[in-house]
Amino acid sequence: DSFVSRSDMLEANLAITNRPLFVGQEVYVTGFIFTVKRMIRRSKPVAGDEPLPLSHDAHRGSVTDLQSLLAAASPARTTASPARAAAAMIQTSSPPPPTELQDECDNGLVTSRTHVSFESLSFVTTCLFCVSSELDTRMVDGRTAFDWAVDGLMRDFARRLKEDYNAVPTLQVVLFGVVAHGDAARENYITSALRIRKARELPDLPRELKRQVMLFRRRAAERSCIHCDDFSFFSPAGQSNFLDAVNVVLERFGKHSVNRALHITGHSLFTVTAGRGL
Repeated sequence: DSFVSRSDMLEANLAITNRPLFVGQEVYVTGFIFTVKRMIRRSKPVAGDEPLPLSHDAHRGSVTDLQSLLAAASPARTTASPARAAAAMIQTSSPPPPTELQDECDNGLVTSRTHVSFESLSFVTTCLFCVSSELDTRMVDGRTAFDWAVDGLMRDFARRLKEDYNAVPTLQVVLFGVVAHGDAARENYITSALRIRKARELPDLPRELKRQVMLFRRRAAERSCIHCDDFSFFSPAGQSNFLDAVNVVLERFGKHSVNRALHITGHSLFTVTAGRGL
């Protein structure tokens, strides 16, 4: 999920100024990857192509000569004032204001008069880390495992993305705890929801996930009242679970998708759980 704001576009505009570009080129500036889709250069018309005004010699002469010319062309206008007729002739012979020419080009130097259309290839990778009891312990082994999961795994993951896309993506990490439950249908629902739902349906998905979270917590609380020694629904990382974590991520999609100053360019979601890897 990558959002390009107006400030990001301003920084990108400053970065590509006075820089040669060509259509189809992938540009990496200010943390974003752009593909040049179209280049339009605005220029003023050449002096030879402009309609030239009449020279001073062209309408030099006496008023009687001008009046006789008008009388020969149109006898009905002989009573018109010679001064007004001369002013009308000079006004009609003045050139129209020059208009800018727009020339589409395949390559060239980007200046202040160049309009460049981009397609964003940037992305923000969201990683959901399932914090198990082994990772949450304050012992040396737990801290080592946590450092490896966050630092080592993310470092290797970012390096692999850099090799694939030739850019450094933005990584968003969400830590959440494990909630033990035997309801496999709910897990299947979340998996299918993330796989099948399209981008236009994402704003409606957090509402459904919140309903699932509340329903699960209510059932977990009922089970804990029957079995008082069963507190498995409490996570070492807090009272959260996978549904909450996905809800946090999708909430951001829903809020920013209605903002006209931002543009969605795509999203990717990865989950890291204990014993399953990436």
